[in-house]
Amino acid sequence: MKIWHQSMTDLTKLPTYRSNMTEHASKVLGSEHEVAIKGLPAGVYGQVAPVIALKYPYLEFLNARYICEAALTAEREGFDVMSIGCYLDTGLKLARSLVDIPVVSITETSILISCSLGKGLSIVTIDPFMVDHFITLVKEYSLTERVSSIISMDPPIQEFDMEGDGYHAKELFLNSCRKAIAEGADVIIPGEGVLNEFAFSHGITSCDGVPILDGNAAVWHYAILMAGLKQKNGLIVSRKLSYPKPSRETMDSIRAFHEIGSMNINDFS
Repeated sequence: MKIWHQSMTDLTKLPTYRSNMTEHASKVLGSEHEVAIKGLPAGVYGQVAPVIALKYPYLEFLNARYICEAALTAEREGFDVMSIGCYLDTGLKLARSLVDIPVVSITETSILISCSLGKGLSIVTIDPFMVDHFITLVKEYSLTERVSSIISMDPPIQEFDMEGDGYHAKELFLNSCRKAIAEGADVIIPGEGVLNEFAFSHGITSCDGVPILDGNAAVWHYAILMAGLKQKNGLIVSRKLSYPKPSRETMDSIRAFHEIGSMNINDFS
């Protein structure tokens, strides 16, 4: 399978993150499947950390467009499936409504898989603003009763704080995991892309007997499952209510008004 994995970061700013994910994909999938790690266009955030920029609904809305463009590009370039590596699941519904290849996202996938690992799960994230967003997502996915807590690391950290050895980040993360366990967590989800990759690269797979889910491995394997079901069984998302797809004529007409042109694979970092 060919998987387009779309990050919400500008990967030119986080070289360690990109190299870690590339190595990660090779370790958990082997050579049978191909994962193309893509970020948003270079310079999209300026000097602002993504976790700061995405606090603002309008800026998240603007960047959701690139998730849609990535899905259209992935389908046009012959990818079998697209995975969204942003834990806000930005653009998930929009992208699913635009393409016929499966589109999966890291938080929806992580929650669904965690339900098979334990009865109560906790999301540990890096900034308080993400807590509120996760509460909204969990309600949208009708899984509130399975979530024992949603915790922000204290003090909050940014993506850039996890470049290098990140000793301080590791200590903060494990302390937050122990707090989640005390509040009833049976499974822990690292609720941010760079944090998940940080945990994997440092071999953090459990805490006091509680599994810590590898969200990237989960979403890539789930992507392969969904792509296989489409190819072998013809399984598609619902076009009736949840994900109606506009016609090509409608798309072309409205995109022309907004002066939106097609993007190509090299437009993404």
